[in-house]
Amino acid sequence: MKIKDYNRLLTLQLGELLAETGFKVRKTSCLYRKVNRCVQYLFVYFKKDKYSSEESYTLSCSLAFQYVRADKLVCHFCNYFDAPRWATGFIPFINVIPGHDVMWEKYCPDLSIEDYAEFIAQDFIKYSSSFYDKFNSLEKLEAYFDLYPDGDENEEFHFMQRDDFSNGRACLIAAVLFILKRWDKLKSFLDTNKKLTEDEKKRILEYMEEYRKPKTINRVKW
Repeated sequence: MKIKDYNRLLTLQLGELLAETGFKVRKTSCLYRKVNRCVQYLFVYFKKDKYSSEESYTLSCSLAFQYVRADKLVCHFCNYFDAPRWATGFIPFINVIPGHDVMWEKYCPDLSIEDYAEFIAQDFIKYSSSFYDKFNSLEKLEAYFDLYPDGDENEEFHFMQRDDFSNGRACLIAAVLFILKRWDKLKSFLDTNKKLTEDEKKRILEYMEEYRKPKTINRVKW
């Protein structure tokens, strides 16, 4: 079989095994569920081991969450509207498993996809909630940013960032505060944050003022 066939079969098999958790297949290599305003993802896809003497594959497996409105605001605050945003934040699944000890990092076709998917599903059901539950509401994301306003090497998720979003993390914090209508807190954040550019701060303040006006004609609707 081709690698795309393995990816398709693994996705379908995980869709069956994880149905009780609320996850369902969106497309090949992507499963998702909705929890309030949060969309949670499981991404799985094989990469062929180029230098192996036998047919083998390495599995890339990630947990992710997305707040669509927050992502749209980040694009607006960063003045970049065409950025692909497939998740607000993600983490390699293996990072949430104690000891990073798994049985599914490598796959060889002598093992059935059904049995292989069982290994992934068992670990997913056991360990994934430690990540998903921590970021399943904007209030929890706000609390996380209160503890780690600047981020560090021990960040508990990776922000979906590209060169266009050099200050994307700070813009995400502003977006979360904006959606939750923490106006005073947002103003204080803009006053003290040293990573946002003056243009970005001005754009955020102008958008906040425009949003708070009653019945403005040009107000953006979400």
